[in-house]
Amino acid sequence: DDFKLTAWNMYTSVNSAFAKQNMETLRDLCAPQTSVQLQKALMSRAKNEIHVWELADSSNTDASALQASGISIVRPEVKFKQARAYPVKLVDGKKVTYPFYAQITLEFIYSRYIYIYELDGSGSRKKVLAG
Repeated sequence: DDFKLTAWNMYTSVNSAFAKQNMETLRDLCAPQTSVQLQKALMSRAKNEIHVWELADSSNTDASALQASGISIVRPEVKFKQARAYPVKLVDGKKVTYPFYAQITLEFIYSRYIYIYELDGSGSRKKVLAG
């Protein structure tokens, strides 16, 4: 359960950081190649766009109201999809002493809201995508 909760917390942190354009957090939590790809995606985002990524209780249609009301958000259902072990041969072109590394694939089943706002010249927000 600790592993699942830690994985969930990392997953939500990455999504939130990407929405907020927080590259420092993305670099801390993602592999270097993934960080580069996320940075490219952020750089291609329009400067007047604001992204919001919020968790939601599936019975509530307003995530902000849910969080503001102090109701704790229901944890997701987490399923183990697979676990594999691989022999490690090279890391950055050097041999390593660890014979294997593990890859664990989890599936998170949860509700979330994604909003994209566009700022106009006066600073007003216009919702351009919600889902």
